[in-house]
Parts: sequence; C-alpha cells; structure tokens
Amino acid sequence: MTLDKFEEFVIKSTTKEIISYVMEVKLIGKESLKCATNMHFVPYIRAIDNYAWRSLDSSCCNYKQYISLRQDTFFEVFNVSLKDIMRIIIKYCCKQQLYNITMSLDISESTIKELLTKLSQVFQKLTLKMKNLADQAI
Repeated sequence: MTLDKFEEFVIKSTTKEIISYVMEVKLIGKESLKCATNMHFVPYIRAIDNYAWRSLDSSCCNYKQYISLRQDTFFEVFNVSLKDIMRIIIKYCCKQQLYNITMSLDISESTIKELLTKLSQVFQKLTLKMKNLADQAI
C-alpha cells in the first residue's frame, strides 16, 4: 500500500477502524488485563478516541472504571485523535516540512513538534537496538 492510499484510508476510516488498524499493527494492545481479568473494549464519550477499556467483573479492583486505550503506549502523551497522529506521521514520512504539515492539518505547531520529537526518539532507540543486534550477530 502506498502512502497516498494509506492516507486516503486514514482520512475515510472511522475512529473504530483506525483503532482496529493500530491494534492490528501492535501499536496498541488488542486486550487489556487488570486485576487478572480481561477488560472490555467499549465506547466512551469522554476519551479522545471515543473508546476505552472497562472491567465489568465485580471482583475486579477497576470494576466499572474506564481506562484509556492509550495507557502505556506511544500515544499516551498526545491529546489529539489517532487519525490526526497517523496523518502527521504519514506527512512526516513523505518528508513534508513542519510548516506544510501545520498548514494542512488543524493542529497546533507545538503539538506536531512534540509528536515528531517523540517519534524521532523512538526511531533512534530502534536504530540503536538494530545496531546492537547486528554487532552481536558478527
């Protein structure tokens, strides 16, 4: 799939489809375990993405509490939708300048800078891990 087709998919998809895709590529867990019970994937209006994990087991310490899908993930610190985050990443991968990304999306420049900085840190850690693995293989 080309980046253009992927961006088209992101733009046309619903929030639930974006969440399913992000779960499929393992950027967010497909399930959540708290208190040794499975949490349910449920709609939640107060969440950024309108979905959350919720325990319906009365013996669970988190009974009826909503827990963010983003908890303990790369996306946790950002207060924009997953769709917008994906669009920023796509535009960054296409080597668009920060100014162009800011103008094409209705997101503050500081949020975009923060996302790209965090993304760069993740890439650096990944590159370092790959280099260490390559050194061990030799």
